[in-house]
Amino acid sequence: MLDNFAKSEPIQFWNCPKCNNPSGSMQIKFDRLPDIIVFYLKRFAQSEGHTKKNDKNVQIPLEELDMSSYINSRNTLKSLTKHKGKFENNENKYNLSSIIYHHGNNFSSGQFI
Repeated sequence: MLDNFAKSEPIQFWNCPKCNNPSGSMQIKFDRLPDIIVFYLKRFAQSEGHTKKNDKNVQIPLEELDMSSYINSRNTLKSLTKHKGKFENNENKYNLSSIIYHHGNNFSSGQFI
């Protein structure tokens, strides 16, 4: 899931200012990680005037979600990331604390649990 979000993508309609080469790429990375990360997965999509729910399973680690590969510089992050005023050994790792799930077949009915 995160690998797909943070993968390198080609930049369209862009030319290098130095060589005018039309190839380039961009990639999303974090400068700093927060104490708490919230992921919101869009599970509904519009198609032909109807809203459809995506029921594909998503693998979520319960412990030690390692965000190291999604930051700009590990050295910068380690110097900036603190937890309650103390540096931790696992600055780039997160443990799952809760999940909110929509139980229902479509966007207009069901409930969040």
